Amino acid sequence: MNDTAGVWWEYQIVNNGAGAIDTLQFYLTQDASIAGSINFLSLLPISSIAINRNGGYLDTLITPKSQWLCTNLVSDALYSMKVVATDFMKNDTIFLRFKTIRCSEETDSLLDMPKFYNQWSMDSIYLVSVCGRQRLLGQTGDLLTANNYFAGQAVGSNYDVNLLTSFFPSVSDLTVSYANIGQNAWFNIDLRSALSTKQHVYQLLGCNGQNATCDTLFGWLRAQIQTDTNLHVIAPSLDVFLQKVDIITGDTVLIAADRWYSQFDTTSCTNHTYNYYFNLNRPLMRNFLDSGSFVFNLTSCCATDASPTPYNVEFYLLAAPSQSCVSVTIPSNHSSTLIINDTTQQWLPLSDEGSGISVHCPGCLAPGIIVDYYNMQRNSFGLQDSDNDGRADSLNAVIDPSGSWFAANKNKLNTNFSGFGDRVEDLLTTHLQAGDPGSGGYSYLQMQQPPLNLRFNALQVGREIPMALDTMRLLPDSLFFYVDSPTNTPGGCFECEMYGMDVDSFTTQLKIVATGADIFNHFLDTITASNLYLFSFVDTVGGNLNSGAFDTSIPGGNSFNGFFEGQYYRLRVTYNVCGNFTGGNGSDVEDFIKRTDVLNRMWVSGKVQTSSSVPQMYNDINLLHDSLSIGVDTSDIALGYGLMDTSYVNNYLFYCETRGSMHYFISNDVINGSSIVNTPGCKKDMQVYATSKIAGGKSMFDAYPYEYRPPAIGLTSANLIIPADYYVSKASSRNIINFNNLNQYTDSIGIPLSDTTGNIFIDGSTLPLLQCLTQSVNPNTGQTPHAGDQLNIRVIDLELLPLNCDPSSAMPPDSSVITNFDLQLYTCLSQATCSLPDSISCFPHHPDGNFIII
Repeated sequence: MNDTAGVWWEYQIVNNGAGAIDTLQFYLTQDASIAGSINFLSLLPISSIAINRNGGYLDTLITPKSQWLCTNLVSDALYSMKVVATDFMKNDTIFLRFKTIRCSEETDSLLDMPKFYNQWSMDSIYLVSVCGRQRLLGQTGDLLTANNYFAGQAVGSNYDVNLLTSFFPSVSDLTVSYANIGQNAWFNIDLRSALSTKQHVYQLLGCNGQNATCDTLFGWLRAQIQTDTNLHVIAPSLDVFLQKVDIITGDTVLIAADRWYSQFDTTSCTNHTYNYYFNLNRPLMRNFLDSGSFVFNLTSCCATDASPTPYNVEFYLLAAPSQSCVSVTIPSNHSSTLIINDTTQQWLPLSDEGSGISVHCPGCLAPGIIVDYYNMQRNSFGLQDSDNDGRADSLNAVIDPSGSWFAANKNKLNTNFSGFGDRVEDLLTTHLQAGDPGSGGYSYLQMQQPPLNLRFNALQVGREIPMALDTMRLLPDSLFFYVDSPTNTPGGCFECEMYGMDVDSFTTQLKIVATGADIFNHFLDTITASNLYLFSFVDTVGGNLNSGAFDTSIPGGNSFNGFFEGQYYRLRVTYNVCGNFTGGNGSDVEDFIKRTDVLNRMWVSGKVQTSSSVPQMYNDINLLHDSLSIGVDTSDIALGYGLMDTSYVNNYLFYCETRGSMHYFISNDVINGSSIVNTPGCKKDMQVYATSKIAGGKSMFDAYPYEYRPPAIGLTSANLIIPADYYVSKASSRNIINFNNLNQYTDSIGIPLSDTTGNIFIDGSTLPLLQCLTQSVNPNTGQTPHAGDQLNIRVIDLELLPLNCDPSSAMPPDSSVITNFDLQLYTCLSQATCSLPDSISCFPHHPDGNFIII
């Protein structure tokens, strides 16, 4: 990439006209940059510029760049040069010669930034004096028209290289057992558009044709995984690869790295840097760069209690414009990095993604709850879209989580994303660990025995879900709670499969089912300010929890009679997503997707607590001695300490390990607009637009891949004020849908109106019912208003005529329009029944037809 020889450019600017030009001015400039833009990587050395004229006056004004990379290649980089020639006579000539050098430097400052090459252009001062008359300089020749990129590749200020990545991890916690065996988790980073789609830009990777024909590439992609202490890639040759799902066949293609390198032993529990090298000169690599994913597996270990443990992945490109210009040597072992034989060549930073994981290490010495597992997933689905083209397989192809299609395609679905109108479900498994008196702790058994005679009367869950109450309004509609004894009983664990528990290794003692208002009456409190859901299970008399909603199918011999060491607890809650947030109308995916980091804290205590801010119990005897001057047996009395009593048990939360998870909320956005278009004669055309989109629309981000999902919010009504002296002669409705990233119109269908002048109210129920779009229908025939996949624009067309026709009358002012949005129901889909707390109203006020963001 660092072409030290550079490319020389020579131009002759000749006056071939019929007369003299009083003043000729033009710029040699790096378009759309600023003097300190280090991501403009085509450098022009000032010392390489040679400019002269065959006669007459010539003036130049040179502005250097204030900041740039590759100073070892170019010590005097140009930002802009202004050239002025006066009395530019007929046949006069300006000779211009200079060199450009491409730059690549491995620096973090280039990560997640678009990189620009071939952005040098000749820009004109448009108005000059030619023989005493003002004239556009662009008329003098093609070279000096505005924004003429002499390299022939650039278009506007679009980037040349920019690896767009999407990373939405769902795992936030991993546990390490007492045997130092750590849990592991797989992660996917989606790769999108390493290089832009501009014509010829794949020349950077050795392609001399247009992008559509560039399948053979030259160069290397490097993925660098960095982990801190407590995380590592335990099997580097197996746990990292590129993955691509074939849209046509649905087959998954995997490509292993040509080489990987780590400086340290990968089995050690310390910070690591792993480098994976992929040769681009192999089949399908073009597809992987444009729409593949980078997959890696992280395993937890315990070396420190620091939490959370960060990790990140960085991507780099070694471009080879010609097959022979960059050569590498692959070492024989994995403790040596890939060797670039030309030391002037450097990797080009592309992008990075990362997050953190809380690693739970053993060591709780007091009795308390350990949360073993938690996950929140969406359990409402749209229609099957097997080729992910924005059309459903059929109207009957509702995705069934228990069906064969779901089993085959579940890894393609974003069940970790939800938005307005969805339903989500979370699963929690925990156990009450005993404590460790032999290592300086104390146990629940000691607390229950005389002389203490203490017991835990309440088991509670404090679940914090940011945005859940104050924004997304997650309303619980069902709750399932289980108590299990770790007793081997064939088939004794009720409904354990969905929790990943062995049905033969546990005996279910209790199952409670609550729906509707019973959830709130018996088990739930919510604190909106902290987005806290507080579930409480109270046992004051030994086995009589605060509910009558028991599952009587549990055998009586397995009856629950209190909270004890070793018990396992399961909690499953389903919620309707009844809230929303506004993503906007920008191009940043992050504006449309918000991550929520869920935290679960389950505890036991002597009494019901009204919040989770009550302090955690002391972990060992020494802390009890030092902080509260209490102990757990008579030997502590001899040392001058008091005994633990209800004032301690009732005012502390007994828990050892919390557990979190990551879920993502997506926006359902609405935009409206209106316009009045002048037409020949007296007739005017008025249009009202009501746009609904999920996460910016599918072309922005595919929030529901392989699902057909129209927006959940849609037009419910519109209030129109028709301009004075006009009436509506005809009204119809149509839709604009996005299909294969192209906007298409569906049929236009006539609609009734309550009036034709003045204030007109249009009820959404009088508009043609939106139909789901399937593979078997054509969106332009059949008099059916099809809904789009993740984007739908409902258009109301009104033909206006004046009450008294005068073709010379002025254009009427824009109509005043208020458009209301709320839950949009589709007969083909199953949706939550909730609605927004207040309907969304939009007030357009420009007659230019542009959508107005509310």
